[in-house]
This record gives sequence, C-alpha cells and structure tokens, in this order.
Amino acid sequence: MKENVINGPNLYLKLVFEIDRINKKESYYHIYLNDTNKYIGNCGIRLDENEDNVYLGNIEYEIFNDYRGHYYSREACLLLSQVAYSHNLKSLIITANIKNKGSIKIIESLGAELLKVVKVPKSCKLYKQGDRKIRIYCWNIQNEKERIL
Repeated sequence: MKENVINGPNLYLKLVFEIDRINKKESYYHIYLNDTNKYIGNCGIRLDENEDNVYLGNIEYEIFNDYRGHYYSREACLLLSQVAYSHNLKSLIITANIKNKGSIKIIESLGAELLKVVKVPKSCKLYKQGDRKIRIYCWNIQNEKERIL
C-alpha cells in the first residue's frame, strides 16, 4: 500500500490532508472507483479522543448521489478500519443521524453495535449542521483485516 493511497476491491482512497501529520490523528481522503478512477465521495478518520468525537465518531463518509446504493461507503469504512488497526485501535465509534436510514444500514452491515441514542449538544458541530439526535455505535475492528482482503 502506498502511503497516500489505500486500495480496496472496488475503490481506493487517496489522502487529501492530515491534521497532526506526525501522529496522523485525523486523515481525510477522496474516494475513487478502481475501474474508472471517478471521484465518488469523501471519507475521513479521527483517531484522537475528545468531547466532540463522542458525537462525530471516528469515521465519516459521504458518497455522491449518483453513486449511492452500491455499498461504497461500507468498503470505505473497511479500508479506514485498516488505518485505525495500524494505530493499534480495536474498536471505532461511528454515529449517524437518527433519520439517515442509509448510514444506519451501512453501519449495521459492518456489525457495529448500537450503544445509545443521544441528543446532540448545542456546542457540537453536528448541532450546527442540523442534527438533533444521533445513534452511537461501537464497531469492533479486530477481524476487519481479513474481511477486506
């Protein structure tokens, strides 16, 4: 794997930028299809622990409308789990707005366990985006290396 590219069966992630480059605490990627090299979305991983990440989660993803429905965000999450695993993490928090059925379906297909449904604090970035309640999941990633290969 090249340092700036993570390859999967159907897509690859290309590093766009990092926050705290030394410790690689936050990394953000563009998502491309392998066969066409089309740019189809974005994703990121946050490895640090802070109050906002309880609500934001460790992983975020966005697949553009024309490419939804193919489980590309699921594959992107599996690829991001490899980044987390390389930092010795054994689980990740993933969150979704309670009304976002697509994200909930993806998160549950990963085998993540629902921990709770919570109100988003007014001080959180998600609240400013319009989210009022989210589902918080814990995803055990210890066996994901075998699943993506």
